[in-house]
Amino acid sequence: MFSRSDMTVMDWYLFWILMAIPFVNIIVLILIMLSPGTNGTLRSMLWAQAILAILVTILFMTVLQPYMRNIWDFLTQMYPFNLFF
Repeated sequence: MFSRSDMTVMDWYLFWILMAIPFVNIIVLILIMLSPGTNGTLRSMLWAQAILAILVTILFMTVLQPYMRNIWDFLTQMYPFNLFF
């Protein structure tokens, strides 16, 4: 389905529906990215999304890591009951 040179509107709808389902989207992402016959546009878009997700995760872990304790303390002061456990 995703191997045609021109994807139809229904192909794109199906793709976005699959990407909206948790955990299924990761499997679909990996299968489409590693499949040799996949549409070039779709494969390039998925590689760009994967690289962006990795960069945002690294940025979040490195830049916001020193502030995580302060955020946790703020949330526990705002909500003193055990909402997070």
